[in-house]
Amino acid sequence: MEVLNFIHDQYTSYNPCSPIEIIQFASSLIENELTDGWLQSFMIRYQDNITSITALPMDESRTEVTQDLIDEYFEILQEQAIDISTSLVFNIDETGFSSKAMSKN
Repeated sequence: MEVLNFIHDQYTSYNPCSPIEIIQFASSLIENELTDGWLQSFMIRYQDNITSITALPMDESRTEVTQDLIDEYFEILQEQAIDISTSLVFNIDETGFSSKAMSKN
């Protein structure tokens, strides 16, 4: 099924789907608007293949940052990175976070 393949492909590329993205993808396949009820039925029907996980929010102390801290970080980074070869510079994935708990609706 295309929807299961979409969910799997997103997951294996480290970009898991939100419920809205699953509904939008499936809706685009049939060119008709699907509902949350459809998603709930889909999740039950394929419960052996997929699961829903809600990430816990990070501690507020880890998510609140001031402009001064950001500026200080980049000043230190610039000082430390001045003599580093560009061949040693790597792209690192960003980590998303939520400062508010999400319900499992």
